[in-house]
Amino acid sequence: MRKRRLGTRRIQNELKREYDCSLSRETIHKVLTKNNVKPLVTTRRIRKSFKRYERAIPGERIQMDTCKIAPGIYQYTAVDD
Repeated sequence: MRKRRLGTRRIQNELKREYDCSLSRETIHKVLTKNNVKPLVTTRRIRKSFKRYERAIPGERIQMDTCKIAPGIYQYTAVDD
């Protein structure tokens, strides 16, 4: 299962679904470390800078939402991007 790059949680779910075998994640982790299988390392991509979305003129772009509260009663919401 590690060839498919599955972590302990996914291995636990597949064992339960395929073989109806309930093992804790800690037990699965112990078996993997006993067999010298390195744990999966997930890397998160860190954004260095954010792009601000701004318009030159206020009200140039407006996002509107309509919500029906009751028959004949509507709520209108507008957000100025």
